[in-house]
Amino acid sequence: MDHGGNYVGQRPYSLGEPCSKCPMTSGYCVQGMCSKRPKTGFNAGEMSQINMVVFTVSVIIAVLKSVSPRWPASQ
Repeated sequence: MDHGGNYVGQRPYSLGEPCSKCPMTSGYCVQGMCSKRPKTGFNAGEMSQINMVVFTVSVIIAVLKSVSPRWPASQ
């Protein structure tokens, strides 16, 4: 018996956590599938782990700049 999918002999899904193998160009995980755009409205898609890290670092840098106008220290 053949498994589902559009290609004979290939499975349509990979084993593992949803969106764990998304390419870097797919910044969001919408209903367990890689997506380049976030789902809008109620129950929007989650950000991928790499985008969450980039977002978090950006927020930290923005806070540091607002607290200390000389950050990063100029030489």
